[in-house]
Amino acid sequence: MSKPLTRLALRLVVDARRARVGDLIELGELTRRVTCVKGSDRDTTLVVRDGSITFAHGVRIVVQR
Repeated sequence: MSKPLTRLALRLVVDARRARVGDLIELGELTRRVTCVKGSDRDTTLVVRDGSITFAHGVRIVVQR
């Protein structure tokens, strides 16, 4: 029998504007999945399960894809 394929998680440092729905973000010891990304001219808001985080443009974050 063949082994089932495992999915590798990539940890990337990206501009907050490049975050995508489904990415995991780490906030200290918390890890949350992004459920919505809202952008404006000045900032980007990432909506997670129990709140949202707003980042100014140019802020780099670690995401897991």
